[in-house]
Amino acid sequence: TYIAFLDADDYVEKRMFERMLKRSEDDAKEIIETNFIWEYQNHSVMDKVQSYDSIRDYMIRGRVEALNKIYRRDFILGNKLNFPKGLLYEDVEFFYKAIACLSSLNALAIDEQPEIHYVQREDSISNRSNVKILDIVRVYENVFQYYKSSDIFLEYRPELEYKFVRSLYGSFLLRALKIKDKAIKRKVIDVFSEKVESYFPEWRQNKYLKKPNKQNIFLRFFVNKITLKIMSHL
Repeated sequence: TYIAFLDADDYVEKRMFERMLKRSEDDAKEIIETNFIWEYQNHSVMDKVQSYDSIRDYMIRGRVEALNKIYRRDFILGNKLNFPKGLLYEDVEFFYKAIACLSSLNALAIDEQPEIHYVQREDSISNRSNVKILDIVRVYENVFQYYKSSDIFLEYRPELEYKFVRSLYGSFLLRALKIKDKAIKRKVIDVFSEKVESYFPEWRQNKYLKKPNKQNIFLRFFVNKITLKIMSHL
């Protein structure tokens, strides 16, 4: 038996669950995910992955969205996996806790057919630029605590470090810059900086940051105390 999590705004292809369950191998798979389509107002973007090389690779490249996955029921219940209450970006916490419980990469399967249409609304709660974007910090701190309590934090520290830094100094920093209240904007950016430097003071040495791409170049060469201070006062 598998469990799915879908939002009311999104829609799926008719045979999605049938195709996904064919990859279950008689319920041997703990997580089965499918590719999907980001549906914006004026265009669509395909989000496709064929495979992952390892659990670490899944942590780095995996899609945190819950909607494109089905989870084996006893996997969720046996590991007491749940979504945090009262926090935005709860999919992030659930995703990384689920990864920590995967028995192996072989327990994951991928349906390469894009099955879900993930509808994006500019006015959605998660897209609003206000102090609630600080929930992402609490979500990651919950993940860190979970990994520490499971004695695997040090094992996966490089991956957690990279995702934390890339989230706070990447997409969420851009959201923070859209906050109209300057006092709140400064608070949010200050918290991002404080948390990153507190948890990962040597983050620039992260091995994943050394891979050449636009996001990594931005993080390594354009994010520092001076630029963050300038951004907070824009």
